[in-house]
Amino acid sequence: MINIYNELEKYIKEYIKNAEITSVDDFKFIKTINDIIFYEGLRKYDLRYTSKKNLKKNDKFVLEFLGKLNVFYRDYYKMRKKDGTFIYDINKKSENAYSDYDCDNKKRIIYIPLKNTIHDAFAIVHELFHDINLDTCENSVTRYAFTEALSLLAELLLEDYLNEKGIKDYQVNNNRNINSIWYKALEVDFNLQLITNYLDKGYFNEQVVDEILKLYTKPEIEYLELVINDMLEKESLTIDYEQCYIIGIFIATYMYDRIKSNKKNIQEVFELNEMIKEYTIEQVFDYLNLDYDDEELTYDSYQKLKRAYQNYLKSR
Repeated sequence: MINIYNELEKYIKEYIKNAEITSVDDFKFIKTINDIIFYEGLRKYDLRYTSKKNLKKNDKFVLEFLGKLNVFYRDYYKMRKKDGTFIYDINKKSENAYSDYDCDNKKRIIYIPLKNTIHDAFAIVHELFHDINLDTCENSVTRYAFTEALSLLAELLLEDYLNEKGIKDYQVNNNRNINSIWYKALEVDFNLQLITNYLDKGYFNEQVVDEILKLYTKPEIEYLELVINDMLEKESLTIDYEQCYIIGIFIATYMYDRIKSNKKNIQEVFELNEMIKEYTIEQVFDYLNLDYDDEELTYDSYQKLKRAYQNYLKSR
């Protein structure tokens, strides 16, 4: 029988070693922005789709949106449909859309499980943006850190377009995103608690987990029990995957805020899509006018991100 606490301790040690963690200070960036989301709390939005939209209608919306945003992106979308990159699954073998690259067969994959709501348009645009900045079989750290930001930003811009068109349910997708990212913030917080408690105490056992869980409400604990099961299944902590969405929503809402204040800033979307495979993380911060000291964002930069995120929440 698996000893859950021994397994979790093993995953924590492996993460600390592989990520070359030396102290809790190494988590200052992700903890600072994660806390903003976590303490904002779970929002009570209407998460129901009330109108059906088939693939033909969603395809039309996507083409019109991309044509208005950037003609190159519209033509790129047409090319990816034509070359067989897109897989539209009516049977929904997987619940979640994804984009990937088959290194063996040198083939791009954009998988869309069709739900026949406006959600499909958002899924197509989100995954298309991942494909536009795809790093094929390379592993760019910057691309990994920021690709979610550009895809989430594309969804914010698509919502504005659908709103202007008077399309029903235009807000539901991003309402769901906000709630989903709050749960990701809860998961990241739990990951950080596991790691920092081990760094502080130097050991890990059932008592440590019990102490950590006392920090959360009963509904949060029920969700975290699922997170622990996921860790056991994946045989690792889940912070690396989930924190990309935390970084993503802050950069996305920050760039969105800049576009709202000056429409010319839309150019940043196109330029970053080209640059994130070659740029360092610090170069991306420089490009977005986010200041940092010793690889750490300044207080003013954190405030810029926080204000933009809170402005977005207030606008809904």
